[in-house]
Amino acid sequence: MYPNDEGILGARQVAGLFGGFDKQFTPIEGGYLYYPSAWKGAKLVTVEEYKQLIAAWKRATSVRAMSLIVGAGILGVVLMGFLAGDAANPTWTTMIFPLIWMVGMSAWFLRSSLAPWYLVKNRPYVSEPRPRSEVWRQNRAMQSWPALGLFFVISAKGLFDALQGKEILFPASVATAWWSFMLAAFTLVSVLKFRDRLR
Repeated sequence: MYPNDEGILGARQVAGLFGGFDKQFTPIEGGYLYYPSAWKGAKLVTVEEYKQLIAAWKRATSVRAMSLIVGAGILGVVLMGFLAGDAANPTWTTMIFPLIWMVGMSAWFLRSSLAPWYLVKNRPYVSEPRPRSEVWRQNRAMQSWPALGLFFVISAKGLFDALQGKEILFPASVATAWWSFMLAAFTLVSVLKFRDRLR
C-alpha cells in the first residue's frame, strides 16, 4: 500500500463494482498513472483528481442513475407498444425509442468514462508504453462480470432471433454473422478474464 492510498481503498473497491473503472489507474508514489492510449505511455493523475474521477463515476453508475436509465427504457418499450399498433410502418417507428435510449445511455456513460482522458490530454508522458499483453490484460480487468454476463445474454438472444428469422432491421445472414461474432468475442473475453484471475 502506498502512503497516498490511505482512505482510498474503499473508493477503489466500490468503483470496481461498476465495471472496474478504477483499474485503469496504477498507484505510484505521489499519485496514479493513467494511460490515455493503449500504445503510448502514462500520464500522472494526482490523488485528489483520482478521488474526483471515482466520485463522478460512482454518481454516473449509482442506483438512482441506473433506475432512471432502466425506467426510461421501460417507458420506451411501452411507447413502442402503442406505436406498433397505429404506425403505418412499425418496423422503423418502433425502433425510434430504443435508438434514442441507446444513444442517450452511451452519452451518459461516455461523459464520465472519458473524463480521465480529457483531464490529462495536455500533460506530458511520464512513462514508456506498456507491453501489448499488459494492455489487453488491463482492458479485460476493466470489464465486470455482470456486464459480460448481460452482453453474453443479449448476444445469445440476438443470435437466436436471427436464426429464427425474427430480425427485422437487417438481412438474416448479416444479423447471424454479427451476433455470432459478438457472442464469440464476449465468450473469449470471459475465458481470458477467468484465466487472468487464476494466475
